[in-house]
Amino acid sequence: MHNINLVFFVCLLFMSKLKGEVENPTSDTNCPYSSEFQCSVPQSDKHDVFVSFRGLDIREGFLSHLVEALSRKEIVFFVDNKLRKGDEIAQSLFEAIETSSISLVIFSQNYASSKWCLDELVKIVECREKDGQILLPVFYKVDPTVVRHQKGTYANAFAEHEQKYNLNKVKQWRSSLKKSADISGFHSSQFLYDAELVEEIVKSVLKRLDHVRVVNSKGVIGIEKQISYVESLLQVESQDVRAIGIWGMSGIGKTIIVEGVYKRLCSEYDGCYFKANISEEWGGHENMYLKKDIFSTLLGEHNLKFDAQYGLPYFVERRLRRMKVLVVLDDVKDPQQLEILIGTLDWFGTGSRIIVTTKDKQVVAKMVVDNDIYEVKALDFDDSFRPISISQCLNITQRMEMAHEGSNISNSILLNIWNWLWQTLIDFIYVCAVQFFMMLVIFSVIYFCVGIFITVVKNVFYVLEEVLSWMQSFCK
Repeated sequence: MHNINLVFFVCLLFMSKLKGEVENPTSDTNCPYSSEFQCSVPQSDKHDVFVSFRGLDIREGFLSHLVEALSRKEIVFFVDNKLRKGDEIAQSLFEAIETSSISLVIFSQNYASSKWCLDELVKIVECREKDGQILLPVFYKVDPTVVRHQKGTYANAFAEHEQKYNLNKVKQWRSSLKKSADISGFHSSQFLYDAELVEEIVKSVLKRLDHVRVVNSKGVIGIEKQISYVESLLQVESQDVRAIGIWGMSGIGKTIIVEGVYKRLCSEYDGCYFKANISEEWGGHENMYLKKDIFSTLLGEHNLKFDAQYGLPYFVERRLRRMKVLVVLDDVKDPQQLEILIGTLDWFGTGSRIIVTTKDKQVVAKMVVDNDIYEVKALDFDDSFRPISISQCLNITQRMEMAHEGSNISNSILLNIWNWLWQTLIDFIYVCAVQFFMMLVIFSVIYFCVGIFITVVKNVFYVLEEVLSWMQSFCK
């Protein structure tokens, strides 16, 4: 009996370990960089910055200065410093791109001659468009027009690519180069020394990381469509100053949407500001604190001082009108809050964008025209489940949370109910599986023991029969 209990205990331990491995898969946290460059490895596998570069051009000089500066600021970066062989890019590089908040692409003279660099760039642009990843281009000793239109050394490189690779792939590379070069970035020609360029890059990276709010729009099923629609309302290509309003009932997903838009677009502005739940902090002295916080952040001055409740000091307004900024104010309840905090659109420079969320459409009616006011509506329940695939069901509880996040937008209580139901079901299935396994072991042991017992009994009767036969023969 003790042996059977031991078997049960081992089985339970095995099942618990198996469950733990499914729920908490281990990840490889080894530093992917060579010993030449040091990096700090976080407990998670997420990186702050992925650096895409052509080693032939910058590995020995500019890159070494850059990674040293990133290390000093405790920025977790990914630099692939291995010499590559073969045609296919390593899957680990794609994963590093996907798990990074910022992709820093250093365009140099021979960047386009590398198939691997171009494949990295395609993935980076894809992550920017789908997930809102920040892309920071650096044009190192190469003009943006050369990158944008593939001139000079880039033209020579593509002449060779067209002879070796599929034309659709080449077209994809060209498109990614153009999209990247259209983004405002850093030009080495504007700096006297590389050290100055590196310093500005690191400052920009730190600023972007400060603004990155961890929002994974892929994890919120169905929200991507709404983020894209709001982005289209902003008309980011236009040089005028625009404001849009987003309204809807509490808990419907307004904050999630503007966080996604903010993360996607912030890197394209000179200054960015995001404030959630304005109304919770509104009242008394907090009003002026919020106003100072907005403009201190936009101008990059932490000790900005002014006392005007309405309007702005001339020195602030003058600087602000030369800046392209993105301001997001979440959960505004009163038009007066907007009047105090951001005044009029004339305060901001060309290309600036203001996003305001509210539960009441009338709050933004004065500042925003009707065509630029978007009502967030509940998602269709079936649509929220459509993107789920078998490959996404490795952790059913987590995936159900993701799927029901879309439904949660229309009713925040619903997600908790579904979480409880599914967790209860999973626990029930797990307990049943364990008990079934235990019963299987029990029956196996019983079957084995009964088999042995029957064999022994048969042998005993056989021996007795032989003894009786012998005794009968002896008596005769």
